[in-house]
Amino acid sequence: MAKTNKNAEMNLQVRVNYEPEQGATKAVCSATLYGTFAIRGIRVVEGKNGLFVQMPQQKDAKGNYHDLAFPVTAEARKELHGAVLAAYEQHISQRQNTGMSMSM
Repeated sequence: MAKTNKNAEMNLQVRVNYEPEQGATKAVCSATLYGTFAIRGIRVVEGKNGLFVQMPQQKDAKGNYHDLAFPVTAEARKELHGAVLAAYEQHISQRQNTGMSMSM
């Protein structure tokens, strides 16, 4: 399991849970805010413009997807997404240094 990346301002901890072996999703992560609220199922996705963060989603009856949990402000979104991407990059770096894979 990857080390936890802590962010002081939001008291944010992010953990890379696993990496799918195929597809655009590069990792599935969890975040804990202020030590009291957890969000599971945050994805790091490879898009045409590079990596981005996708929050947990649910499909409605019309086939549209809606985020189940999300930052309310642009500042909080930037902080959370930055922490998730930083945790993913740290995880990849550690994996390359140890030669281990987190795939499940």
